[in-house]
Amino acid sequence: MTSEEATRILAVDDEQPVREAYRAVLCTADAESDELAETEAELFGAPESATDKRPFDVTFAAQGEEAVAAVAASIAEERPFQLVFLDVRMPPGLDGVETARRIRQLDDQVNIVIVTGYSDNHPRDIATQVPPFDKLFYISKPFQALELQQFALALDTKWHAERSLRRTNLDLQERYADLEAAHRDLTAAKNEVERATRAKSEFLASMSHELRTPLNAVIGFAEVMRSETFGPLGDERYRDYVDDIYHGGAHLLRVINDLLDFSKAEANKIELRCELLDPKPLVTSVLKLVRDQAHRAQVELVDDLSVLPAINGDELRLRQILLNLLSNAIKFTKSGGVVTISGRRDAAGDLIISVVDTGIGMTEKDLERALEPFGQVDSAHARRLQGTGLGLPIAKRLIELHGGTLRLTSRVGSGTEAAIHFPANRLVTAA
Repeated sequence: MTSEEATRILAVDDEQPVREAYRAVLCTADAESDELAETEAELFGAPESATDKRPFDVTFAAQGEEAVAAVAASIAEERPFQLVFLDVRMPPGLDGVETARRIRQLDDQVNIVIVTGYSDNHPRDIATQVPPFDKLFYISKPFQALELQQFALALDTKWHAERSLRRTNLDLQERYADLEAAHRDLTAAKNEVERATRAKSEFLASMSHELRTPLNAVIGFAEVMRSETFGPLGDERYRDYVDDIYHGGAHLLRVINDLLDFSKAEANKIELRCELLDPKPLVTSVLKLVRDQAHRAQVELVDDLSVLPAINGDELRLRQILLNLLSNAIKFTKSGGVVTISGRRDAAGDLIISVVDTGIGMTEKDLERALEPFGQVDSAHARRLQGTGLGLPIAKRLIELHGGTLRLTSRVGSGTEAAIHFPANRLVTAA
C-alpha cells in the first residue's frame, strides 16, 4: 500500500485529552517511526520501506451523534472508514454501544474497537447488540501506543482483504450468471437442433416411402422389358434405354433406402431382431451380391474368413453392414486391385471382421469425413463416383447398435481397412 492510500480512522471520545492521545499516536511522526515499521514487518511480513508505511487519515468526534454523522458522510463520499475507535461513556448524548449499533446500521463492514476503562457492559452483551462478532474488538483504557497502532494496521489489512474477497465473490457471481445464461442459450439451441433433426428425419422417412413405391414399379417394368417377357423390343437402342432406366432406378432406390435407414438411425427407430448366426455363410451370401459390381470394376474379391464363433445379431442389419463395407471398398479400388474380407479374435476375445482394399486410401481428414453423414472423400477418383456418402455412417450406427465399433485405418495410395469389432459378450463358441 502506498502513502496515497491512507487508512481512514474515526476516533470517538468525549474527553479532549484522549482525543489528543489518539492524535499523538496516529497523526504524528511517531506513527511512521522505526518501531511501527518493525511492528508491521513482524505482523505482516512487510518490508521496512518508506513506501510501505501506511499513514493514518484520522477524523475525530466528541459525541455519538457526531460520530454517526461522520460515518454517514464518509459513505456518501465513497470514502468509508476502515475502523472506528469508540468510547463507551460519552454523556450527555448517545453512549458508545448505541453509537456502535447505529454505525453498524450504516456500514456493516467497518471494524469497531470499543475503548473503555469501565465494565458497565460485558463484551458478550455488546456483541449481541452490534453484530457481527468478527468486526467488534476491545481495548482497555489507558491504551498503549503500540497496541493502538497494531490494531490500526491489522484491522486495516483485514478490511482491505475482506473488500477484495467481496469483489472477487461478486465477479464470480457475475461469471456464474453469465455461464448460466450461456447454458440456457446452449440448451435452447440444442433443443432447436434436435427438433429440426427430428423434423428432417420424419420428412426423409415420409418422402422415402412415397418415392420407393413408384420406383419399384419403374424398376419392375424395366426388368420385364429387359427380359423381353412379352416379346422382343425391336430396335437395339430400346434395349440400351431400358438398361439405363433399370440401372438408374436401381441406383436411385439404393439412395432412397440409405436415406430411410439413416433417418431411422438418427431417430433411434431401428430395432434389432437378434439370433445366433454363423459369420461364414453370411459373408458368402454378401460376396455373391457384390460379385457383379467387383467384376464390372475389374476388382478381385478374396474371402479369407476362417471358422469363427457364432454371432448374436440381426442378420438383415449385419448383411447390410458387410454389403456397405464391401461395396464401398470396391468403389474406391481401381481396376486390377484386390478387396479382402477376413476375420480374427483379438486378445480381449472380441471378433474382428475386416474389409481391406488396395484402393486410393485416405488422409486423416478424409477418414473423419468418411464417417460423417453425406461425407465424401475429396479426390478426383471419388468425385467421379456416385453415392450419398451414407454407407459408412449407416454401417457405423448399425454396428454400434450391436454394442460394437467400426474403425477405419488408411494410407493414401495404399488402401483402407474397415474393421467391425463385435464384443465378446455377443459371441458363442461351440463346445
